[in-house]
Amino acid sequence: MLNFKGKNNRIIIISLVLLSIILLSVIFVEGAGSGSTNKVNLTVLSHPVLYTSGMGGDEGLIPEFMEETGYKVEVITAPLEEILQKTVVDFVSGSGSYDIITYNDRSMHSGLADYLLPLDKYVSEAGDDYKFDDILESTLACNQFDDHLYGISFRYGCFMLYYRKDIFEKYDVSVPQDYEDLMDACEKITKGLRSDGINDVYAIVYGGEPGHAIFEDFSTWLFGHGASIADTNGNCLLNSESAIQTLEDFITPYKNGWSSPDTPGMTRDKLTTAMQKGKAAMALIYGGYWGLITDPEKSDVYDKFSWSLIPSSPGVKRGRTNFGGWQFIINKDTKNPDAAWELVKYLTTPNAAKYVALEHANAPVRKSVYNNLKYLERYPLAKDWLKAFEASGLAIPGGHEKIAEIMDIIGYEVADALVGKKSPREAMLNAYEKVDKILKH
Repeated sequence: MLNFKGKNNRIIIISLVLLSIILLSVIFVEGAGSGSTNKVNLTVLSHPVLYTSGMGGDEGLIPEFMEETGYKVEVITAPLEEILQKTVVDFVSGSGSYDIITYNDRSMHSGLADYLLPLDKYVSEAGDDYKFDDILESTLACNQFDDHLYGISFRYGCFMLYYRKDIFEKYDVSVPQDYEDLMDACEKITKGLRSDGINDVYAIVYGGEPGHAIFEDFSTWLFGHGASIADTNGNCLLNSESAIQTLEDFITPYKNGWSSPDTPGMTRDKLTTAMQKGKAAMALIYGGYWGLITDPEKSDVYDKFSWSLIPSSPGVKRGRTNFGGWQFIINKDTKNPDAAWELVKYLTTPNAAKYVALEHANAPVRKSVYNNLKYLERYPLAKDWLKAFEASGLAIPGGHEKIAEIMDIIGYEVADALVGKKSPREAMLNAYEKVDKILKH
């Protein structure tokens, strides 16, 4: 029999007890690793605006998700360019540092398929309550490659015609239905303003800064004319007569003095400010800016605006426009694919979509939100937003990894035509030649 009497033996007993506690602690922690949700850690790489408006920020959906599941979620925010840089490194290295990433529509392309988790199985098993069919089909198109789904749309906006109803009524101008109507409206409004001695208000404002700014607005007009950048087979369409006519129409307001003389340097921010300050009668503008131009604290003419679908050429579906937005993608090398999907699903349910749309002004992608009575009460134009989405598609079906370069090429050629350095036909044919080479390689 062992004798535990004596000082040395008591030390041995205490040491054995401490050792046992340590061993039990290790066993408990290791056991928890395989079965406890508390050990699941997820990292989300997000644009800051998408985190605050789209997810509700630190008081929104993600804290709720963590409380319900016991998972730990870290959100890292960064601007788009930084997101693209970080993910390229992560994808190529296979480190799986970011489980879930927010990507915009222009950055999605088929080359990403090798690095992303296919979501088809998860969507099919999501259950009836998830209502996947409720998500706007047009916004999902950029997430589908080779008949597989790689992303879930989350925040999207289309382009609309916003106009000053007081100016239109004063000069007896009808809301433009096509681009001939648009030119007539610009001319009539300009004549009316100038005859009344109003020289600092213009019929229309639009983005003209070379590069991405002018590309966004020009592509809106391009869609309205029934044209596009490429077809489903990757053939460039910028040499079409409809594309050339688009550019003819696009430069006409500036050439005739119907738009601001600052048009060649006009950015989205400047355009929005011009509308808020009452310096323009209309704009073909990103739909989400309705809140900015009708905000009593930001707009001098907040109660003067109305809306319409953008003009469309004869034979083109009414409201066909450019749109853009964000989706959630899941890294193929994530250590927790099922948990990552759980979070994406949680953030994109019908209830979550309604919550962030009403409480955080997130631009919704679910039809049910656009038809929600509370949402319609706050945004009476929501059903026309929905019509615009349903009429629209992608400028380059399937996307392209060099979309930024393509946007710059088109933007600079359009800018040259705007200031008279090239004819519209010359500019479009130059853009066609350069973009076509990219699309064929």
